[in-house]
Amino acid sequence: MMKVLIVGGNGLIGGAIAKASADAGRDVYVVGRSVPADASSKVHYIQGNWYEDAFAADAIKDGFDVIVDALVFNEEQMRRTARIVDGHCKQLIYISTDSVYEHPASDLSEDQPICDENVKWKYGIDKRKAELYLQMHGGEYSFSWTIIRPTVTFGLTRIPVGFAGKRNTFDLCARMLADKPVIRFDDSKTKHAMCHDSIFGAAVDALFMNESAFGKAYHISDDEAYTYGEVFEAIEIALGCEGKFVFLPPDVLKKDYPELYEDMIYDKN
Repeated sequence: MMKVLIVGGNGLIGGAIAKASADAGRDVYVVGRSVPADASSKVHYIQGNWYEDAFAADAIKDGFDVIVDALVFNEEQMRRTARIVDGHCKQLIYISTDSVYEHPASDLSEDQPICDENVKWKYGIDKRKAELYLQMHGGEYSFSWTIIRPTVTFGLTRIPVGFAGKRNTFDLCARMLADKPVIRFDDSKTKHAMCHDSIFGAAVDALFMNESAFGKAYHISDDEAYTYGEVFEAIEIALGCEGKFVFLPPDVLKKDYPELYEDMIYDKN
């Protein structure tokens, strides 16, 4: 049985991979600071702080076929993960982001070269530097590697909207049900790549110990793209109420809320 460790497996992305892998019959271990309330009986949970070297070394000491790291956000963290897991796994999968691509863009392919000068958002820049480290130095380690670039991913714990609470998009639903205004920034024509977490998890699981995936980067998205208008229509139908929407021009966001602007333009657009 394939033995898999998912670092950061309690979040939406990591949790989707853990579920898909457990359903596929893998021996799945999840590292997280806590054990979720809805913990699966199919998954082994290792509770602790992955960023502590002693804990991380102990967590991987028995070895794994695949280690998935969803907690690498910059080059320094990538160097650390590579050092710690070296000799303890056959394949390292790094969860990057589609923010390494130029935004806005359409019909992207992993075969198209990435122009690093066109990556504007710090989050995307840091993730890209971690990618480059793996691409340039991955051959120095005992494991094979694969890079995953998720798009906007949604599921039971997250709605695919651009502008909502940082940790809980369902506060947007609460506002709509209370007839409170909801901020939107989108236009009526722009379509957005999105992906349900079950599709994402199954796609990642299919790359486990897949030799054709070694040394490759994959962008995982659904087959369809949607406008946020279509998304909000679906939300209104599900809630049984009409939204009171306030459209905020992007230049207002850029002036008054630069961090939110970058999140919207380089991740949600």
